[in-house]
Amino acid sequence: MAAARRIGDGRALAGALGVLAHCAEDPVTAGPALREGLRIYGTVGERTELPAALEDFALHLLRAAPVQQPRAAGLLAAAETLRDELGTAPDGRRRAALDDALDGLRDRLRPHGFAVAWAEGRRLSPAAAVAEALAAPDPARRAAAPGPAGGQPLTARQLQVAMLVAEGLTNRQIAARLALSEWTVVNHVRQVMRRLGCASRVQVAWSIGRWS
Repeated sequence: MAAARRIGDGRALAGALGVLAHCAEDPVTAGPALREGLRIYGTVGERTELPAALEDFALHLLRAAPVQQPRAAGLLAAAETLRDELGTAPDGRRRAALDDALDGLRDRLRPHGFAVAWAEGRRLSPAAAVAEALAAPDPARRAAAPGPAGGQPLTARQLQVAMLVAEGLTNRQIAARLALSEWTVVNHVRQVMRRLGCASRVQVAWSIGRWS
């Protein structure tokens, strides 16, 4: 890896980081290596190795940050799309790991949630898929600054708004229900998504479902 850094070989460096991540036994070590590898692949425009890098990062998210399961599903979908374009397929061991992960995602996200996340991922370009992966909150940092007890890092009002989002209400409907301005609800929803590391209302709904 040091040699790759010295000669500026981005692809080799990203590959070495991937090996480091596989050898690491804890998410705190694996996460940064996977992130840097993806960042490098995105910078140099690498496509051949990108599907595996996206898959590895998605599997990492499933282990380290279960709340990110919708994002992980989307990344796996993006990786599959890119593999289809390249005409490549994962080897047997990787295929088995991916199948196990997908089975779990289908079960936990339910058919609709999984279908939405998968469709969103299939639409991502390679660059957008890398950006989506890198936008995931760092589980190591979140672990260093945990939220309140009970696994719900939200204020009472934010939790109330999040639960109404999970019921499928629009911002206007939530505002009417809670006697708030619509703009106040918009701000609450933004804070909920930021604190939970969610990129969409679907992810918020799934997160709330985990607690119920």
